[in-house]
Amino acid sequence: LVAKRIKNKSMWTFYREGAKGEEPLSSLLDEECTFLLADSYPNERYIPEKYKFSSEEQRWALVQGMLDSDGTIRLGYEGRIDIQYNAASEKLAKDFAEVLFSLGISCSAKQERWSNAGARADAFVVRMDVPNDMKSQCFRASDKKDAAKETENIYRKKDFSRIGIKEIRKIIDL
Repeated sequence: LVAKRIKNKSMWTFYREGAKGEEPLSSLLDEECTFLLADSYPNERYIPEKYKFSSEEQRWALVQGMLDSDGTIRLGYEGRIDIQYNAASEKLAKDFAEVLFSLGISCSAKQERWSNAGARADAFVVRMDVPNDMKSQCFRASDKKDAAKETENIYRKKDFSRIGIKEIRKIIDL
């Protein structure tokens, strides 16, 4: 599977290496991942359980991919640099927040009403509370990662000490 970024955009196209042209995304992914990304309405999307409870490295990759596509990093209130994730699905926003909490990242999620050129829509926004020296870890896309790196030496008067997960044990067989 090869991912190629569309020039000057935060969009990606996927295809099978060596194939002529591009194959549909749904033909390249497993059933759960296809439902998450391709074959559902935006307000029905969610993160399957097996992705929420995967290894720490895989959960970070999931966070990075989701923020690269639907996340923003911007100058916020009182000069803070904010990272947020926007979703059309309340379930997806809550699942994303759950993954962040499992990585020791504090966040808040809420519903907002947006309007653009007369069109209105509900959106679910997850705002992350990430120390400046960790912000670049949240992205893989070079433009967002570079913007995050610029914040690394900005001091904030806030305690970001975290309680991390030391061990995850299976409680029951499903």
